[in-house]
Amino acid sequence: MWSSINKGLLLAELFFFCLNYLGSNYILVTFAPKFQLQMGTKEKLRERFLKMPSDFTFDEMQRLLEGYGYEKSNKGKTSGSRLIFKNGAKRPIMLHKPHPGNIVKEYAMKQVYDDLKEAGFIK
Repeated sequence: MWSSINKGLLLAELFFFCLNYLGSNYILVTFAPKFQLQMGTKEKLRERFLKMPSDFTFDEMQRLLEGYGYEKSNKGKTSGSRLIFKNGAKRPIMLHKPHPGNIVKEYAMKQVYDDLKEAGFIK
């Protein structure tokens, strides 16, 4: 019944709560659905990043940082492949956009991980 209503977006489980009234023989049984959200795109990207894959793309890195509230910034035409991601008062994250490919280097992944951990986004 629940799976047809939720169409795969939510999983439902029923819990039975029995309340026994003091001094009576009546038992009140209620059903309360427990919903568990499926993992969204941002959570999947975060989990992928935390595994430190060797094929993490710059586009994925940009979406990850934007998900944490960072905005891409550069110094105009003279910045070349250097990009800065700013997030208010948090320390900016500087990256080089990989070229000719689109795969982020391992050292850059570790740098971003450390910066996100220091900013309190990752535990």
